[in-house]
Amino acid sequence: MPHSDDRQTTKAGQDGRDRFGVSGPVTPFKHARLSDYEARLPGVSRTHTIMISVRHPFDRALSYFFSPHRWMKEDRDGELRHTQPIWNEADFFQMLDDRAVLPMADFLRLGDRLVEADILLRFETLEQDFRRAVKRLGLPAEAARALPHVNRSVDATGIRSAVRNDPGLRDAVERRFRDDMELFHYLDVNSCN
Repeated sequence: MPHSDDRQTTKAGQDGRDRFGVSGPVTPFKHARLSDYEARLPGVSRTHTIMISVRHPFDRALSYFFSPHRWMKEDRDGELRHTQPIWNEADFFQMLDDRAVLPMADFLRLGDRLVEADILLRFETLEQDFRRAVKRLGLPAEAARALPHVNRSVDATGIRSAVRNDPGLRDAVERRFRDDMELFHYLDVNSCN
């Protein structure tokens, strides 16, 4: 945040540490697509460095399914509380059918054109990729030391880990996100965990 015009936002159910929003003069919301930035600042894709963070599609989909925001329920007093996630494969695929998890390629799409990112941050190698990005962008080296690598889930039972080990489910998600698998080289088994 100290190197950006953006600001952190919070709303009900967000703790401002692990769960928060982001917005700013050009950033409409957290997880904005390049087309969203281009709509607010025409030509930004030609004048600015394009940086994207990516994650293996299967892990991204599971992370979204088990994300705390999806398991917030209102209690009797009207307070939002986290509930224990329940695995339901049909709900998982419905979430994908509803495009709740967009292909990462969609974040780089401007109309029918796919813009190549200048900097790629892989979730699997985030710290080292981020250090390289900080150096390339000319930011102070200490900016790379402050990177929190957080992935909080409300799953206390371990069901997420069990589901992650289902090869049939993984294959089905990888087929749905084939473009991301190819574009970000996740077909190469050496590139992902």
